[in-house]
Amino acid sequence: MALEIELRSKKDPPKGVRQWKPLDADRQHEAAHELILQALELPISPRSSSRSGLLCSLDRIDTQLAIKRSVANENGLFNRSIRTARVKRMDVRDFEKVIPILQTLRERSAFLIARRFCRRLSWSDDKSDHKIADAYLKFAEEIVGADISSEIQLASLYSKRGRTEKAVSVIDEIFKKVEDKELTLERRTIESLSEALAPIDFDRAMELTKKLKEGYQQTYAQAEVVLGILKQDPEKSLTAIADLRGDGNAPNIRDRTRFRAALMLVDKEPQTAIDLAYQCEVKGNRSQALARLAVRVAEFDRPKSWEMIEDAIGIYRERDTHRGWSNYGGAGPFAAAVAYQANLVEYPDMQSVIWHVLAACRAGPEKAQERLSTTISTARILALTDKIAARELLRSVASQQDQIPRKTHSVSLFDRYLQAWMLVDFGRGTALIREDLERIEKEGADKNFRYGQRDVFQLLVAPAEERFHLLFAETGLWRLEEDGTEQRW
Repeated sequence: MALEIELRSKKDPPKGVRQWKPLDADRQHEAAHELILQALELPISPRSSSRSGLLCSLDRIDTQLAIKRSVANENGLFNRSIRTARVKRMDVRDFEKVIPILQTLRERSAFLIARRFCRRLSWSDDKSDHKIADAYLKFAEEIVGADISSEIQLASLYSKRGRTEKAVSVIDEIFKKVEDKELTLERRTIESLSEALAPIDFDRAMELTKKLKEGYQQTYAQAEVVLGILKQDPEKSLTAIADLRGDGNAPNIRDRTRFRAALMLVDKEPQTAIDLAYQCEVKGNRSQALARLAVRVAEFDRPKSWEMIEDAIGIYRERDTHRGWSNYGGAGPFAAAVAYQANLVEYPDMQSVIWHVLAACRAGPEKAQERLSTTISTARILALTDKIAARELLRSVASQQDQIPRKTHSVSLFDRYLQAWMLVDFGRGTALIREDLERIEKEGADKNFRYGQRDVFQLLVAPAEERFHLLFAETGLWRLEEDGTEQRW
């Protein structure tokens, strides 16, 4: 047998991924501009989150018009929404540009963003990052509210920044209020207080979590506590993760906590981080942990990252992977997420990965409506990696378009269908959005403009590097930053 050698540059895509001409940015923005303005003309409630979301999307492509349309609201609500969305996208290290925007927001919003950015930089070993983190802490101190939640969150920042005396002072004052019956410890208060206490007094923090209801609430709070000592005592923290107990949710909480620890450790202790991913007990959790961590491992050991991808996708050969996750589309979307990460690390056999995705999709639920959901949800994620395969999935359900549910309190299946077509065939996707808006106008926007349409328009204006993170919010995948922190503001 003759040996074939193919020379490929670093810019070439992994073999097995079929290519598609990239969408012209000007065409994308022109179509988005037209559709957003069409949507804004609908009689949507002037204070609705839907209108706010449309203006935030418009801001990505036409800032002046977005501001002009937003200031028409007499209390400036949408103008603040635009600025808030804008600052969340900024580089956390660009302190000099971030702070002036934070100063224009409501104090509570500005405090939460400054807290988030401070936490994100606190794990770094870079001295310049710590300097910026302290600057965010100082800003947070200046605008912290008088409410108990803000006080505890500030105490948590103090403990993460090594300001132990200040943290203890705030925490002791809160406990005094409890003793004097000025304050009742509710669930959120206990969770935040135990997290703030963890780096200072681990045992006391764990004891505090026992005031919560046994089961999910208690285990979830304890997971935050054990992560709180990861930096100062990794061995104790990892042992405590394995010891987390509770109800039927405990294995998922342990797995999620393992993965968060892995993200925090991968740069300093890569083998420990990899071991944590392999220790995930639930097969679906192990698959996403391996695939997502592989992207970080590829930065220093590409062959090892390929091995992790192989193990992650191999899990989908077992039919019961993600059984019972029909509300997220079953195994198909999760396998498609693995394909996305495989492509990022230039996995050498993408054809086999795509085959596994399609097999996972077809091995989904038997009920017709659930199969429809599986097919659309899989195509939506797979489109980021292989548009041709995703298009074939969408074409297989095109005749059922009128049967796709539109009503829901989150992102409806029809909204996912619109997103999938937008990624696969921009022309058809925008045509479907236009038809949908015309139908809403005819039937009455107040009744029919859906919550999930905000996500449709966000995807419409998002650059390629942001699309996966916009999509996976509705897949059941763990919503975590690269440093392991929760994606919540």
